[in-house]
Amino acid sequence: MNVWNALKDFFSALWDGIVSVATTVWNGIEVVTPIIEAIKTAWNSLVDFFTNLWNSITEGSTAAWNGFCRVSDADCRNNSKVCGLVSLSSCLQSGMVS
Repeated sequence: MNVWNALKDFFSALWDGIVSVATTVWNGIEVVTPIIEAIKTAWNSLVDFFTNLWNSITEGSTAAWNGFCRVSDADCRNNSKVCGLVSLSSCLQSGMVS
């Protein structure tokens, strides 16, 4: 009987140790989860900011370029000095598009 009690006490203490470690780990996860979520939220905000910034830059640049090309094309018909600039802009534009 003493052997059985010793085994029972051993496994009972082992199980209590496992439960204690698992509880500690679980409580640690509960503490870390809000921190991880805050980091993810901050990161996503940063990504959104730079994505919107890049989109604004590219849209503005494209609009400016297209406006320049329209003005240059109209001026080329009336002013031969601008035709060289129009040719240059056409070359640059085809290089930008390709």
